[in-house]
Amino acid sequence: QALRLPVGGPDVMRSQLTHIHVMLVRQYLTFRIIPTAIGAHSGMSGSFTQLSFDKFEPVVFIESENSGLFLEDKRSLASYADVLKRLDQDALDAEQSRRLITTMLA
Repeated sequence: QALRLPVGGPDVMRSQLTHIHVMLVRQYLTFRIIPTAIGAHSGMSGSFTQLSFDKFEPVVFIESENSGLFLEDKRSLASYADVLKRLDQDALDAEQSRRLITTMLA
């Protein structure tokens, strides 16, 4: 939905889509799109960052407009791991997502 929401006008939207398309050549990045046909999905409750480390326990970071929160408890970590699993199941694969971006730029 964010890919089609006209924020900033057509030139800004095209520039942002072009940037995503250019970034897709980087092997260390994966871009996957949740189709709008899915409807409500687990990612709609808000963004978060899951941080994993070699020498420390993982954490989840949640950021809002005026604050941030690190979650370390096992129950929260499991909950956000489930969100990631459901998003993985709902999302187009990397090649399908790439084709969708390419189609939108055509």
